[in-house]
Amino acid sequence: MKRVIHQVMSVCRDQRASAAIEIALIAPVLISLVFGTVDYALYTMDNMRLAKGVASAVQFGMYNSGNDAGIRQVAYTASKFTSSQASVAIQYFCECPSSSSVTCDVGCPDDNHMKTFVSVAMQYTYTPTLPFPFVNSAVISRSASMQVP
Repeated sequence: MKRVIHQVMSVCRDQRASAAIEIALIAPVLISLVFGTVDYALYTMDNMRLAKGVASAVQFGMYNSGNDAGIRQVAYTASKFTSSQASVAIQYFCECPSSSSVTCDVGCPDDNHMKTFVSVAMQYTYTPTLPFPFVNSAVISRSASMQVP
């Protein structure tokens, strides 16, 4: 009986495999944190690329209103997305000095100066590099409007 107790106690004092067990328990958590951080950084980078594309396109559209193909090309070039990855929507709208929206063909009452605006919206669906159980994909949308001189 003493021999059995002595063997059990020697196994409890043995520290040779404790480091391997600790690494086996902590490694999946650390790997998940690293890949989660990388995915968040890629998401943020795509978000900034989309914002840059929209800003560049609306600036181009401010001086080239009516050139929808050029506005789309500037948005795709500045964001470095292709037309199969992201979508671009361009809209023109007009306002009167009384802050009322009107159709651009009609004009303002009392012959006031009508303000014309160009609006560019861009949308992209981000998919993570590793499939996490709680994150499948995220839609990133950015838009900007500017008055046409």
